Amino acid sequence: MKETLTRLRELHQIDSRLIALKKLVLAAREEQALHVGEMAQAQARRALAEENMRGHTLRLDGLQLETRACQAELDDQDKRLKMVRNNAEYDIVTRRVRELRAQIDAREAEILQGMEVMDRLKDELTLTQEALSALQEAGERLTQKLAEGSRDIRAQQQGLKERRDGLVAELRKEDPAALEIYDGALRATRGDALGQLRDHVCQSCFMGQNPAVVDAAMVGRDLKAAQCRGCGRILVPETGSGGN
Repeated sequence: MKETLTRLRELHQIDSRLIALKKLVLAAREEQALHVGEMAQAQARRALAEENMRGHTLRLDGLQLETRACQAELDDQDKRLKMVRNNAEYDIVTRRVRELRAQIDAREAEILQGMEVMDRLKDELTLTQEALSALQEAGERLTQKLAEGSRDIRAQQQGLKERRDGLVAELRKEDPAALEIYDGALRATRGDALGQLRDHVCQSCFMGQNPAVVDAAMVGRDLKAAQCRGCGRILVPETGSGGN
């Protein structure tokens, strides 16, 4: 039975390590997904900045066209003013001249304000492009790091699985009942089949154990009886506390 417990302890260590490696894989995927999300947000910000630039450019182009049209009409009105023949016509032309000059002044002022806004939009676009470039570079580094880490994890997983298969084969041959109990505890606890027993207390769920469970755990001859009544783990004496 001592050899069985030794193998179960080693099997538990392997399973714990496999679970830890799986968590590393999941964490890497989450990190990559987070980066993809940040990239998408940065691309959206850049697209919005570009759209704002296009919209504002069209607005400035429109103002400039309107200004040129007003200026062309003003030139015509100035020529007409030189040829007026009566006061009524003079009043009409001069009134229109004032209107056109006011419109030109208003549009030129709006164009100047628009050019200031355009400068700010250019700065914003530059910043979004720089942020996106930085994220792209970080993404390349992250991809390389994850690829290297993935290769290392796969190598570790392969070695651990091979060792686990060997232990399972030995246990199936020597004590299939113990292996069945271990597998049941493994499923019930989602990967943590063994628990440490200290001072009659399971160190995984911290439930106090009755004397029968404590005796079974200390003697190590009845794994079923040594299971924690709280979490279902197979209890073993804490390392250094003795036991068979």
